[in-house]
Amino acid sequence: MVSVHLQAGELRDIAAEWIQRYFDYLSRGTLAEGAKIVLTKIPAQMTCQTCRAGFNADIRADKIECPECGNDKAVLTGGDEFFIESIEVI
Repeated sequence: MVSVHLQAGELRDIAAEWIQRYFDYLSRGTLAEGAKIVLTKIPAQMTCQTCRAGFNADIRADKIECPECGNDKAVLTGGDEFFIESIEVI
């Protein structure tokens, strides 16, 4: 095994460095030992409840507003995922 490609939503607050450390520890003595973790972050995504526009949200902002209509009523539609995208082997 060469690498494991993960996708994690921004809301998961997962650090690539720590995932790699845990993986290194847990994979000792297995076929996965030495594999590298490649983490891709997925931005938080919202859908406006007024105009139904979808947009990426800045989760660090004090207030999240729809870029289309300015409404602050939106629902979370993405950004909390966590899954294995692919595993690269030789």
